[in-house]
Amino acid sequence: MRLSVVARRQAAQVRNLAMQVVRNSQASEIHEQESAGLQKSLVEKLLDEAIRLALRRDRRGPNGDEAMTATEDLSTVPSAKALMEKIALAEADKASEEMRRRASEEAEKRALIERLTKPSGLSDEEVMKKAAVIIERAAKNGLTEVQVYRFPNTLCTDRGRAINQQEPGWETTLTGVPNEIYQFWDRRLRPLGYRLRVQIIDFSGGVPGDVGMTLKWG
Repeated sequence: MRLSVVARRQAAQVRNLAMQVVRNSQASEIHEQESAGLQKSLVEKLLDEAIRLALRRDRRGPNGDEAMTATEDLSTVPSAKALMEKIALAEADKASEEMRRRASEEAEKRALIERLTKPSGLSDEEVMKKAAVIIERAAKNGLTEVQVYRFPNTLCTDRGRAINQQEPGWETTLTGVPNEIYQFWDRRLRPLGYRLRVQIIDFSGGVPGDVGMTLKWG
């Protein structure tokens, strides 16, 4: 196995150190033969340890983890079939989540429509207080009109057709809270000079959608 430049350099340093130990020991006249045997063993151990450490360092990745061998790499790669199955499961999860989201939105919309088809239960005085707050806030911002309500066209008996065409009598198609707002305007705000514009404000998919009710005073 080839060693890296750093590993070879460290091995050379250890070899030089070991050879220095040998030379120093050979200069000694006491126990020459025994010292030679010990130094040879020491050199071999030092060299073995240096190579072992160098090999271990070479196998470490940039984060200090042991690098995987080619066999280990291959063992962690899934088959093409397994990958396709994993992708199919992920797509199925996404589709299921989207269906749940749409079902939740539809349920909320149905609950809103059901609630708006019923009278609000507010008195004229309560509605007037709410209207005053909305109007004053808009006037302070320099506005001469403000949208006071938005509702789905299903609250119209013709799904907003008459409103979209601005046909005479379009107000008779209003039901629930939208009709209540129109009646309140006609009864309390119209005499004060306020005008009410009712129109389709959403054409998602090219068809009439939500209806907006805008109060004007400028």
